[in-house]
Amino acid sequence: MAIDYPHLVRLAIPMGTAAYIGGFTRDWMQAEIDLRKEGVALPDYFLAPHYAAFALPAKALGDPAIWEPVKAAYTERFANRAPQDLIDQWDACLDFDCRDGLKTCPVPIDAIAFAEDVQTPPAMVRVVADLAQNGHFHEIPGLGHVSVARHRQEVVNALIEKIIDGAGEAG
Repeated sequence: MAIDYPHLVRLAIPMGTAAYIGGFTRDWMQAEIDLRKEGVALPDYFLAPHYAAFALPAKALGDPAIWEPVKAAYTERFANRAPQDLIDQWDACLDFDCRDGLKTCPVPIDAIAFAEDVQTPPAMVRVVADLAQNGHFHEIPGLGHVSVARHRQEVVNALIEKIIDGAGEAG
């Protein structure tokens, strides 16, 4: 949105993002695609342990108060997912590349990385901030890819408020 319609956006705050998918994340997504194309379906008992490991940091997964609701939610969320849905999602991610667009995007971009993010490690998020004309990089220690939804939301929200407040003062 910020790249294609900069006149409609005052500030972008992408989290756990990437300008393109490379390295481990590319190999992981391609492996997930290939597995589904080969007709392999993960059994329900394996869904939460598999996907949660890519979503939350080890410390959160080791906390029963966090793990039990995540286990239930992830099992339900992925239990009836059609293989083609995963293929389509990851294919779109693997095809995506906004590096050139970021170089000409005038919108301030405050890219937030989570230090324990396995899906989009901080180095991938940093590329977004570094390529943007007015990019800023933020890294939150101890959080994973979906910590904003399942673990320590208050930490993420506090940083977002700080970024927005700073943008309001500047603009």
